[in-house]
Amino acid sequence: MWEADDSQAHAMLAGEARLAILSYLRANSSAVLWLTIFCVSGIAVAMSFVLLHVHAGPAKDQSLFLLFLGYWAQCLAGLFWLIIRRSWHIGVWSRKMVAVLLLSAVMSSVSESLAYVGKLHGGISLFSIIHSSVAIFACASATVVLKIRVAWVQWLGAVLVVGGLLVTVLPPALHSSAVQSSLFLGVLFLVMSSIGNAASYPVAELIFRMTPSPPSEEMACFCGSLVNVLVLSGWTAGYTVPRWHETVEMPIEHASHPSVQWAWAAYALYTGTLGVHSLAFWKSLSKVGTVPVAISIGAQQAGVFIFAHLLFCKTEPEMCFINDESGTDMWHKSQKVVAFTLCCVGCLIAAQGSSASPQNHLHSHSHLHPHPTSIPIPTSTPIPTCSPIPIPTCSPSPIPITTCSPMPIPTSIPIPISIQTPVPTGIPIPTPTALTSNGLKLSDIDPS
Repeated sequence: MWEADDSQAHAMLAGEARLAILSYLRANSSAVLWLTIFCVSGIAVAMSFVLLHVHAGPAKDQSLFLLFLGYWAQCLAGLFWLIIRRSWHIGVWSRKMVAVLLLSAVMSSVSESLAYVGKLHGGISLFSIIHSSVAIFACASATVVLKIRVAWVQWLGAVLVVGGLLVTVLPPALHSSAVQSSLFLGVLFLVMSSIGNAASYPVAELIFRMTPSPPSEEMACFCGSLVNVLVLSGWTAGYTVPRWHETVEMPIEHASHPSVQWAWAAYALYTGTLGVHSLAFWKSLSKVGTVPVAISIGAQQAGVFIFAHLLFCKTEPEMCFINDESGTDMWHKSQKVVAFTLCCVGCLIAAQGSSASPQNHLHSHSHLHPHPTSIPIPTSTPIPTCSPIPIPTCSPSPIPITTCSPMPIPTSIPIPISIQTPVPTGIPIPTPTALTSNGLKLSDIDPS
């Protein structure tokens, strides 16, 4: 008996949870869609970089060629979506907002430059793991810049992702005999890049919180790339183009599987996916905020491990999910498995914290302007009242019959079956049997 009741209660709770999830997805379908695009495009960007590493080198770090392609991709993606939606007139700009956007662009370009150099020195796997530290750095910077309150469950998820992954990758690398100076440079540049990149998240989000009429996300994406496009275009014209063969073409010849066709295909794929990723970043940042966007990077890194194994394991053994090379111990073989598990567990724990307080992000900007999606809904609506409407009868004076009452409307109105009222002999009784508005016969109404 009790077991049947417990199973029924659990089934009801599961049904309520499914309904809550479905209702949340319906109400926030746009935010979920853009956050999904952000994660999927992030995995695609990492895979295109691996393809560049295999077939194109890629270009030398001092050329900044990939940064040149990346910011042009962001600029064109924002401009394309701006034209499609015709949203250039949305929002009001102020000098303070322009200054914040400029600061965000500078922080982004510096952190991306450091990440680019760190990837070349440390490799894509080290980049993937250290880049996950953006989660905890972004949470910390959001509490300072945006004055938001991060749930302890989200802190736990972020710390689990970052701390577990760093412990997984660094001790074997530091105690390995293959340690080189380039590895330390890679770690140094990537950590600095993660801190700068994480700090740029809340600064960029601040653009949408400083005014009740913020600009569109695609306008911020477009304008935020203009400064970097101009600077990197000047660098490419003045430095990279005169040294084109040395900085771009020669790395193709020294790649593990050199191919000019595959190299330019990889460059095109990298540019396209990075443009989509940049637009999805601004969309997600405006709709869900800094903390969910930063923590979702853990899911991206988990996807990188899986797709790198599926696409490149046969040609690049270091991309395999489990390293079966001779001479590797059990720790090196299970390294990516542990990192993948910690990424997934950390993201799930942080997601539980977000679902436990879904309005935390909306109510955390009380010192700023309210979130554009936070619309106050009145708890009760006053019922309008109306004056009595006189309905003429056969009596000498009209009988007032009210159609609605200012008092609370009862759920049921008792209707007498029969009304027995002594009728005075001197007053004529009207004979019509027309119905009133509430269903009673006029003949049933006491004229007194």
